[in-house]
Amino acid sequence: DDYEEGTITPVIFGSASAGTGTYSVQTGNYTKIGNRVLVNLQLRWTAHTGTGNIRIQTLPFATSSTGAVVAGYAANYASLTSPAGEIKQWYCSQNSTIIELESVLVAGGPTNALAMDTDAGLTLTFQYQV
Repeated sequence: DDYEEGTITPVIFGSASAGTGTYSVQTGNYTKIGNRVLVNLQLRWTAHTGTGNIRIQTLPFATSSTGAVVAGYAANYASLTSPAGEIKQWYCSQNSTIIELESVLVAGGPTNALAMDTDAGLTLTFQYQV
């Protein structure tokens, strides 16, 4: 009997220095049913001043502290820079509201955090447990 819908305003920030950017698209919505949350995010930014690795804040509810780490691939990455031969992906740790972007070789192997991109965009659609 737990149902909720709402909107969120996702924000890009750097892991070393948060910085600020100009957004042409900055939208998000969610539907919570019981302990599951379905999220849609769209972001497009320019002239971002953050440094370090790229992060997205904020999910509407913290991820479960006992469940698996939430991870996936984005539906769309616009001009987001990653090393050659690597695919972009994202994850969110347990008990967190922050999404972290990374890349991994197509053939597999260790992941690499994605550095802040001053001009890029992305679309994410996923679900997670609270």
